[in-house]
Amino acid sequence: MKILRKRAMVWVCMLLMIVAGFLLYLKRLYPHGMSHCCILGMMMALEEYAGEHDGRYPWKDETPEAALGRLHREGLTDANTLRGMIVPLKAVEEILDRGGDLGPASCGWHYVPGLTLADDRKLAFLWCKEPLEHNGQRSHDGGREVLFVGGERRWISGSRWQSFLKEQEDLLKQRSPRESEGRALVTGAIEMPDGRRPERIDEPYSLTEACEGPTVSGSGSSSGSSLRRSDLDWFRAPLDNGTVTRTLSFAGLTSGPVTVRFTNGEPDVSEVVFRMRNRQ
Repeated sequence: MKILRKRAMVWVCMLLMIVAGFLLYLKRLYPHGMSHCCILGMMMALEEYAGEHDGRYPWKDETPEAALGRLHREGLTDANTLRGMIVPLKAVEEILDRGGDLGPASCGWHYVPGLTLADDRKLAFLWCKEPLEHNGQRSHDGGREVLFVGGERRWISGSRWQSFLKEQEDLLKQRSPRESEGRALVTGAIEMPDGRRPERIDEPYSLTEACEGPTVSGSGSSSGSSLRRSDLDWFRAPLDNGTVTRTLSFAGLTSGPVTVRFTNGEPDVSEVVFRMRNRQ
């Protein structure tokens, strides 16, 4: 009987050691626990915010993290996404539920405030404060995923991280007044048959686009269930040299072709008007 007890104790000890070892492994692999606070969700919320705020991403708050809190106040994202991968959900929920502002200790995202849709697409403005991968896993190379102006995502390895930060400092110093202020390169307007110019169309729409240049040509279309006037703005030149022609259609109406010519990245007009007419 004593032998059986000793064997049982040995097996229990071995099992506890295996469990402890596995937990230590998970702690090392996921230093803050598993998390699915995806940067993709932040990207969609930030792009939506900029589209509704004259091309400006969240800014003018006491801290960058407080600026990100605007996304929650406007219903564009939730506390779980805002917390990032290193902050407990409960801590963030308590702050947001009482209408407080997030700070450095209550948001896991590093955010660069003040950028606009007019900025250089090489400028980055969001990444995890620690080198973690998608589900909170410790980064395999010391790098992390980075979000750039306009919605592009890219992995920056740990070996490149310091040079990446230096590149970002240099790019911030090169911003033009137009980029800093978020002014569109070309603004778009929708003119209805009765002369009204609405800021928003809550109808299914289709927007066709064709470009023609010395080194590029092609066409495509986009569609959706609603359209903001600001969605027709160009904040960056779509090509350096050539023409871009757009046609808008919705609710039995279609516009005439609207063409903008770009020369060395500069447009020949600063505003285009989509004059809607009944389809023939």
